[in-house]
Amino acid sequence: MFDKLTSVNNAESDNNLPLIYPNPAQDYVDIEFNESCKGSLTIIISNNLGQIIKRENLNQAFTRTLHLEINDLQAGIYTVHLKCENRRYSQRLVVQRNY
Repeated sequence: MFDKLTSVNNAESDNNLPLIYPNPAQDYVDIEFNESCKGSLTIIISNNLGQIIKRENLNQAFTRTLHLEINDLQAGIYTVHLKCENRRYSQRLVVQRNY
């Protein structure tokens, strides 16, 4: 599990952060990495209460972009936690629904 994270801007520069788009999103997000993820990747999406809403564990290597379906999430603000090899990232994600 991830330790409590209080800041995204720690030792890594913003240029190394994965890009999550579109944000706000509706049905999917693409996660674009500046560096390859050669080991396993864990994606955890949590709500504002810290409850895990979605978890994906991927064991295959990929180079740059990952497509993630989020049409099962309700409208709201979430935190996307990414763990790739020994690197950890967290970013906010806004999910909108047009009803």
